Amino acid sequence: MFEGFDDFFEEVFEAFGHATHWKLFPETLEVLTQLKARGFELGIISNFDSRYFQVARALEIHPYFDSVTISSLAGAAKPASKIFSFALEQHMLNPDEALHVGDHPIEDYEGARQAGLHTVLIDRSASGGCEHQSLSSLVPLLTLPLLQPSKT
Repeated sequence: MFEGFDDFFEEVFEAFGHATHWKLFPETLEVLTQLKARGFELGIISNFDSRYFQVARALEIHPYFDSVTISSLAGAAKPASKIFSFALEQHMLNPDEALHVGDHPIEDYEGARQAGLHTVLIDRSASGGCEHQSLSSLVPLLTLPLLQPSKT
């Protein structure tokens, strides 16, 4: 926040509703393609608002996701357990059957962990000390039997 922020709010709000102000990380589409090809159900859990749908279509990522849970529709925001429960219901999963991947230590990692999900924190900073610095590092994790897609 800065002095005069209110004068710019509408312009900033409008700008972030367009894909021109968003960029996918280089490995994103490749990893999403691999996961879908292996039969995983994928979902988004976001504290963003309904502008997400417009951005996802423009970035061409919407076909990869089986569900989208945004805080304004779920009635709760991360790190609240309620938003994670809302997302799990869309897939008819128990918390221990899901893996949540995110980049925020509190909203994503702790929120999902408190809700009972398996969690992975992506830390793209070189100094973060986290072993997961990209989505590509997740692919080997998904060979674990616990995280295999259902055969039913």
